[in-house]
Amino acid sequence: MGALDAIVLSFLHYSKKAKVMITAGVVIVVLSIIGIIYAGSLVIKDETTGSIGGTSSLPKTAVGPLSVYHVEYGSVFVLIAGSALLVWGYVNRKERKITN
Repeated sequence: MGALDAIVLSFLHYSKKAKVMITAGVVIVVLSIIGIIYAGSLVIKDETTGSIGGTSSLPKTAVGPLSVYHVEYGSVFVLIAGSALLVWGYVNRKERKITN
């Protein structure tokens, strides 16, 4: 059994548990918001200091091999995925029925 199979099986197992999915969704949303704030501040700094080569070029500031624009856009997509996971966990929760 490969690592991908183990990841898929654990995802299928924990997708039934709403608390785990809600918690994972919240963690992903918070981390992506932190990434958006960090990359956004670098983009604003680059725009105000004029460290961009031209109208269609990327800023000189980079996080690893990626431009800060790429990091910001990636954080937005991760935010969307985390929000979807959060909503999926919220919808799949089971309410307890009170019996007399």
